[in-house]
Amino acid sequence: MMQFPEMGLWRDLRDKVKLRVTTVDKDAADVRPRKGSMWDDEDNSKRTSSWGATWRERIRNVLPRGIDNFVTMNDKDVRLMADALWRDILEWAKDDGDSARALTLFTAEPTPNLDGTEAPAVDEWAFVPAADLLLIVAEGVVGITAEGLGAADAKPGHDRLPFADCMLDKKQTRLERDDDDDRDRKDRRRGSRDRGSRDRVLFVLLIDCLDVWASTSAAAFTGETTETIEEQLFQPTLSHQEGPTPDAVKENHAKHWWMLAVLYGGMVVGELVGGDAFGAIFMAMLGGTAVYMVKEGCKNMSMYCLFVFGLMTGFQAVFDFLNICAVLGGRPTETTKTTIDSLHNKETFVTTVIRHPFFDQDQGRKYNVQSAVMLASPIVMLLSCVLAHASYNAYTSSLFPEDE
Repeated sequence: MMQFPEMGLWRDLRDKVKLRVTTVDKDAADVRPRKGSMWDDEDNSKRTSSWGATWRERIRNVLPRGIDNFVTMNDKDVRLMADALWRDILEWAKDDGDSARALTLFTAEPTPNLDGTEAPAVDEWAFVPAADLLLIVAEGVVGITAEGLGAADAKPGHDRLPFADCMLDKKQTRLERDDDDDRDRKDRRRGSRDRGSRDRVLFVLLIDCLDVWASTSAAAFTGETTETIEEQLFQPTLSHQEGPTPDAVKENHAKHWWMLAVLYGGMVVGELVGGDAFGAIFMAMLGGTAVYMVKEGCKNMSMYCLFVFGLMTGFQAVFDFLNICAVLGGRPTETTKTTIDSLHNKETFVTTVIRHPFFDQDQGRKYNVQSAVMLASPIVMLLSCVLAHASYNAYTSSLFPEDE
């Protein structure tokens, strides 16, 4: 050490960084200790500062599971992580005289030109001890071998995340993940029930249309006289019609119905861009019903049709509202990874659930369009129900017999 004082400076800096990792904050909450090897330092394995815990979690999420795969120090996310960790330590150590002196060991020196003058320094640092810092900060987490780096304590099913996502804390911590899994499963089941209710309504409408089409085709083949498809579909409308359509509906409500049809057209486009073809068909059928009622001076806008249209869109508004409430805090996305163990003839399925913000630019256009459609659907359904109710009340009569 007397011949190489630089080694003493580097050793002191390492000890200070390790002390920063293992010194628990006074106001820190109780943190569950993470188990390590039997050969680890017993005292230090149970103490981790909030700063150290944050960086250990980030490092764990960036690296692959060591037993499955390794990455080299040249990996893009590993280099970004090492750079961010180094700059964090620089910011912390610049106010400490001894630590700042140790940092000068890694600074780059200017290279002299051929004429003897000093050339400007291209790089600020000649060398960054990235591997040493990872082993100090994430002791027991990082494993370094001849193959590369890996997360030594990662559990089966562990997937890497981009370093940018880790810096934004998008990855759920292990302590939170177990508590959130049950809530995510409930949200998915609730969303499946809501989508199932809409699919059942659409299925019934399609069956009715096919039944009418089949009966019409059979009558045309036998030469019998039959009503048109529109007359059969809306036969209850014709039988319950109480006089002509009110003037208030023709003059005041018609323009709102046309605007509603345009909204349904936009919903169809949104459903198609979001990848939900079944939802696009459902919205197209509702929009087509609105156009059928309002066309030709609202001659087909009967009380029965308004009643059924308003009832159906009202129920759908409730289902969509419950669905949007379940995912406003974040939309869960899941990925399933299959591992085949041919030695033991075993196949393992690991499902990873990650909750993303309702609108997230990192997830792409399709994800954000789906979120926008989910948000707009209950609004359009509610407007449809309110407009159908207003047009229904414009009639002076009623579908239901009044008690005398």
